[in-house]
Amino acid sequence: MDKKFTTILCSDVIGYSKLMGSDEIGTLQKLERCRDIIDSMLIEHEGRIFNTGGDSVLAEFASPTQAVKFAKSMQERMISGSHLRWRIGIHSGEVFIYGTNLLGDTVNIAARIESCADYGGVCISDATYGLVNGKVNCEFKSRGKQQFKNITRPIEIWAVDGIQGSELNPNSNPISAPKYSREQLIKSVMNDTPAQNKTVQEAQHYKRDRRYNPAVRILLWRITKKCQSSIDEIIDMAEKNLVPQELRDLTVVVLTEYTKNCPSERAIKIAKLLESGNMGDYRGVALKYWHHASKTNPDAAEHYGLMILGDDHSSESELTEAIDLLTHSAESKKTKSMMALAEHHEHRGNLKDAFIWYWVARDFNVIEAQICLERLSRTISKSDFQRFKLEGEAKSDWIKFHNTDKFYS
Repeated sequence: MDKKFTTILCSDVIGYSKLMGSDEIGTLQKLERCRDIIDSMLIEHEGRIFNTGGDSVLAEFASPTQAVKFAKSMQERMISGSHLRWRIGIHSGEVFIYGTNLLGDTVNIAARIESCADYGGVCISDATYGLVNGKVNCEFKSRGKQQFKNITRPIEIWAVDGIQGSELNPNSNPISAPKYSREQLIKSVMNDTPAQNKTVQEAQHYKRDRRYNPAVRILLWRITKKCQSSIDEIIDMAEKNLVPQELRDLTVVVLTEYTKNCPSERAIKIAKLLESGNMGDYRGVALKYWHHASKTNPDAAEHYGLMILGDDHSSESELTEAIDLLTHSAESKKTKSMMALAEHHEHRGNLKDAFIWYWVARDFNVIEAQICLERLSRTISKSDFQRFKLEGEAKSDWIKFHNTDKFYS
């Protein structure tokens, strides 16, 4: 699948569902008038719509400056008439070309930015800001870093300033800069006088009395003294969502500082906890624990490999390691790994390896694999089909009749 660098603009109507519920015909008529304006302005600014649905519009621009100019002008046109109110998000980056459609993380990020964009306004990513600042007749105001769902890194958002009638989006919640360093936080725990020299049993008594703050503080202090039972106790409290909100970041800092080289069983527990979101957004830290556990635990190896393949930010070296781990896992008869490898190779345009792994997964009774094989078969020649089939059968037979379950032994 081919790639290209472009700028994506995502927009939708504010309160569209409510408007449709109160006046369906009138709302559709207004939407049609808005689309007429948008279509004509896109021609002027050298953009094109590549996807749309109901009230949403996804457009691309070869020039990021044209994208920002279009967005600002569009909002000014909408506010000047009795049109619907829109919010717009813009991001620049690489996309995958799929026919006339565009796919990939850049499109997803533009949509996330749009969700927190000002009502009647325009918000852009830091990547786009770096390309347009000083090149367009706009002023920008930073809205701080935002942490979006399924996006591993925080992204700084910039609002186009001075658009008449725009209102701050109440759902925009920038991440506050940390007040203290990691070292200062750990030192504060070590010097927490009320918690010092208290036992695990005392922490448990506080917990039973639902006094979770002192219970957690005692356990954190004991962890700095390398108390292993306190680590297990704090993990248990966190799993049950008993760690107070004000102590969650501190708990993660202390826990990760004192469990860097823990056994795989404990690493998996911590990884699952951090991945769950109970303690905040620590997916990146969770990934490190899965990677640590993957060195000795086959299930952790599979999970780590699946996380890397499912993350658009993964580097080529990470992908290479993940594919190696998932290949071992698939050869150990794990069907999730088989399907993940097949889908990854198909996404990369490697139809031979995709076909082989779909074939193997089908032989291990994965119904979805048969559907994927039928789809893939329509895109390859008969000679390739026969050749890929023979290799798929050989791979499947090898896995069935070889003991590959204990590849860590």
